[in-house]
Amino acid sequence: MPRPKQLVYLKCEECGKEFSVDQYRINEANKHGTTIRYCSQPCSTKANNGRSRDPSIAAKAVETRRKNGSYTTPIKVNCLQCGKEFETTEYRKSVGKGKFCCRECMGEYYKIHYRGPQSINGLWKGGSSFGKYCYKFNTILKDKVSAKFGDKCVLCGLPKAEHQNKGIGHRLCIHHVYTEKMACCESKVTEMDLIRRRFPKEIAAFGEPEFTEIEIKYLRMMVPLCRSCHGKMIIEESKELPYEQTFYRKFFTELILTKYDGLSYI
Repeated sequence: MPRPKQLVYLKCEECGKEFSVDQYRINEANKHGTTIRYCSQPCSTKANNGRSRDPSIAAKAVETRRKNGSYTTPIKVNCLQCGKEFETTEYRKSVGKGKFCCRECMGEYYKIHYRGPQSINGLWKGGSSFGKYCYKFNTILKDKVSAKFGDKCVLCGLPKAEHQNKGIGHRLCIHHVYTEKMACCESKVTEMDLIRRRFPKEIAAFGEPEFTEIEIKYLRMMVPLCRSCHGKMIIEESKELPYEQTFYRKFFTELILTKYDGLSYI
């Protein structure tokens, strides 16, 4: 519910017209050592055109900002990228800013540290998000997977209709439990033993030239997730973890085996 306005009536110092201002704006102006003196921008421009600000007013504003934490004395720091010394403020430093001397250094730093295999943010997945899906993984199959699980997220229970109403996608995200994009075209999977490391130990047939029937059953496991749960799961659990060390992969697998007879789509 929006905050109700508390109107205060003031007199414009330029044109003499009475105008109304929300008390919130007056309070915010007072915090920064200023006052609301004019009814409009044209009046403010006309009143201040060709005149410099009163030094005493400026000094008072600076002092007020310093007390409120919105203005601090300059400090010298070193740029994270090039090491050059530059000037920032205590306040900017306290809120995580003022790390780089220029935009070029900031761009170069993030290019080096937040992209590619050397990424320090832990979200680099080897570029796997750009890989192609099997041609069978189409809209029809996605709708069949969603329908199998009642058209709702298997983690939070958000219905498909609410997912649409929130404006975050017409369909729920369909997640491959064993994170293989060629899951429906298993004959095209090139690194078979890499995928087998994600299976439970008792079904992984390392060294075999083709996937076994039980491996294909696991490989084709899929579940519908809302966008929020899908993103959270990808961040919290690496696809390279052994099956026994996972939470989500084990949960999805056991759910499909016990409640849906090992099938992920109708």
